[in-house]
Amino acid sequence: MKVIQQLTQHFWDQGALSPNQVDYLVVRGYVHEEDLNNYQLEPAKEAKVAPLPDFDSLTHWEERLEGSCRRLAGRGKKRSRKPELHVTTDQVLERVGAELGRRARRCSALTKIEHPRLPGGKPRWQDYLPIARRLRAVLCVDFRSAVTLIALQPQLLAEMWRAIDMLAFHTIVGDRRLRGPAANALRVLLRVGDRRELGAYGWILKYEPLRLLADLCHIRRRFLSVLGYMHERHFRQLHAAVACGVDSSLFWALVLVHNARRADPNASFPSRGGEYKLLRPERDVWLAAIGLAREIDGQRVAEWMTPRYLPAERFVLAISHLDCPDGWHVPPTV
Repeated sequence: MKVIQQLTQHFWDQGALSPNQVDYLVVRGYVHEEDLNNYQLEPAKEAKVAPLPDFDSLTHWEERLEGSCRRLAGRGKKRSRKPELHVTTDQVLERVGAELGRRARRCSALTKIEHPRLPGGKPRWQDYLPIARRLRAVLCVDFRSAVTLIALQPQLLAEMWRAIDMLAFHTIVGDRRLRGPAANALRVLLRVGDRRELGAYGWILKYEPLRLLADLCHIRRRFLSVLGYMHERHFRQLHAAVACGVDSSLFWALVLVHNARRADPNASFPSRGGEYKLLRPERDVWLAAIGLAREIDGQRVAEWMTPRYLPAERFVLAISHLDCPDGWHVPPTV
């Protein structure tokens, strides 16, 4: 106690302690008020002594003793952990292949392919190959071909995003209890999004469904780059495509990019047109939109968020309204 008192006197004389900090130490008896130079405790902060309860019986003390015994009995025991679920490579391949097959049926308009819906027929990952080839030909060669296609068929923007959105694949390994080399490798692939950065996990590329998924990650990056290019140089075509309706996370990501570029005085911003105010969406959609916006135009989005000195999680609460171009409508929540 004497050491604490001496340290408090020293730091108070040096000006390293605030009055509130010293009040805390004085009220709790670590140091006496008269031992500090030029210090006086405010009356309002003096310790209040709680009145002794009126005990008519031993019931109160019995309850307290029983609670203490329960707490002491629980010490040293290991907390039960949820059992881990080991998944094999075949199980991961089956889940990824099934999702690719379902996606091929939903997005058949990209290649004008009709998939027969046979009773009990399982979707196959091979059905996605024509769609991947079509997307690669449109997005991975030249931005101009993608802009031309979207300008001619604005509804294809939403179709493309449904074909390359990674949310369903993140759901496959979203349960952290899943263990196994294949599950860990799939998590790494979804996180880095580039087959060249897989390192020791590159062995999963010997399986065709996962090799197709790696190509899909590359196509997705190109698609987001096309969106940034269109917003800066072909905003009218992008405006028409978004007005046809897009997924919720992509919509809010584009609204974020719109606001970030709008705040940059050096950006070649398109015709301003009309705008209206939007309330921010729910937390999960908002965080996903921030991640997508950083992938579309990371520099301007970071510069827009940096003055607030907040990470993405706290930025969710730091802003309540956004400017949205006229003609863009918030997608309905599912």
